[in-house]
Amino acid sequence: MGQPLLAVLAGEDTIGLDSQEWLSHICNRLGVDGQFRQRCVLASLQAGQAVRVNLAGLQAEGVLFHAAVTAAVGNIVRKTSENPPKYLVKLLFSFRGVSEVEVPEDRITAA
Repeated sequence: MGQPLLAVLAGEDTIGLDSQEWLSHICNRLGVDGQFRQRCVLASLQAGQAVRVNLAGLQAEGVLFHAAVTAAVGNIVRKTSENPPKYLVKLLFSFRGVSEVEVPEDRITAA
């Protein structure tokens, strides 16, 4: 029997990559774009991982985030919900005293 499909797709140039880089490489090799690419990369969200989050229109602890807050930088704390998938994100900067926000998965991208 041959090698597993993902091992063949990844190739030898993936040796030493972390899980996020590896998944991104696989998405590139498969030609995955747009929303499907985001889902491919999101498959490996881990606690402590650096991310960018779109907070536009979200409300947390009485703070309504302005439409311009589309790429706030932070780190994944933990997954808080499976359906719909949501993550608690510790923001690098606090906004009006809010430093942790629960964010739906579709508003998160790897940093």
